Amino acid sequence: MNLKNKTLLIITDGFPDKDNSSIDCQFVKDQVDYICDYFKEVIVICPKAYFPKFLINFKFFPKNWKKRSNYKNYFYKNVSVFYPNYFALPVSFFKKLIPHFAYFATNKTIKKNKIEFDLIHSHFTLKSGFVGKKLAQKYNIPVILTIHESKNWFLKLYNLNSNFVADIWSAADLLIRVNQQDVEKLKKFNKNTIFLPNGYNDTIFYVKNKIDCKNKHKIPQNKKILLNVANYFVDQKNQINLISALNLLKERRTDFLCYLIGSGKDEDLIKKEVIRLNLSDFIKVIGPKKPIEVSEYMSAADLFVFPSYSESFGIVQIEAMACGIPVIATINGGSEEIITDKEIGLLLEDPNDFKGLCDQIDLALNKKWDSTYIIKKNLKYAHSNVVKELIKIYDSFIKE
Repeated sequence: MNLKNKTLLIITDGFPDKDNSSIDCQFVKDQVDYICDYFKEVIVICPKAYFPKFLINFKFFPKNWKKRSNYKNYFYKNVSVFYPNYFALPVSFFKKLIPHFAYFATNKTIKKNKIEFDLIHSHFTLKSGFVGKKLAQKYNIPVILTIHESKNWFLKLYNLNSNFVADIWSAADLLIRVNQQDVEKLKKFNKNTIFLPNGYNDTIFYVKNKIDCKNKHKIPQNKKILLNVANYFVDQKNQINLISALNLLKERRTDFLCYLIGSGKDEDLIKKEVIRLNLSDFIKVIGPKKPIEVSEYMSAADLFVFPSYSESFGIVQIEAMACGIPVIATINGGSEEIITDKEIGLLLEDPNDFKGLCDQIDLALNKKWDSTYIIKKNLKYAHSNVVKELIKIYDSFIKE
């Protein structure tokens, strides 16, 4: 296995900026940070739509479009990160053309910077998968596509009967799905489909001193600490039902405090619900945190709660377990393949069953968990192990 004279091209829908002020698709960067040691060079291209400032005052444009910023290219170790821009508006006509705009912007970056590469790895289907397919055809380079889409998102693509999606999946030299249950579905489009789970960054997520972490972040020492880390999208991550569950729990016990870490369009909605139910002493909505800070909150916590409606995998769960804490999760497409042992966590069948979620949280807070056992069961997901399998895959395609 010799990739030291090879260059890997990563195409991705998201990638954190230099200062980590945006942690968009942090899991892709975590993987790149391990992969780059095996290659001469890794090129990351993340095509981004931009929004002209002169259109900000038009009220009919969504807030998330107006907040778009122009990311700056940057370099670290042997990794070059590019954010080619393309212009698109949030209307149907432009949405259909976004994959094409992203391809043209990406190819322009490749030509301008005279980038040469030996293998393409795309992350996500509709935009980066399309870009990867087009580049593979143009430059006669093998392409691997990892399908990260959540359960509902994936099923929507699967049931579309779309030639556009089918062409992306079938054109890949290899499809990787991050859960096992969808592999057979994907084999209908591409026989070269395998399961390879996401991993966690084991240089960041590991057990730290609980007391020190609590002191650093001013977390009460005398409280049972619950933690949820997810984007503030209630129709997917289900924070409202978690809040309802905790509203019931406070009638049974008052020795707990829950932190909600994340960012997204529903932040105000979540905060208003906390206030409406008079739960400000039991729930803190604290916004986004950098990965090292998240790991410190996890080490300070007693329980991680993840009642999501739809996931492909759910990396935050394995990050929490790497810090030695058990997980309560819903059956959502990813969690049921991780929480396979009642000694590492509990599963809830119905994400809308906030009464059942309350019961499980209460049960988990009363249970004595073996953190050493949780960490040991979770080690297979460490990037230091997962990336070894990925490198074998890269090596086989470059040799071919």
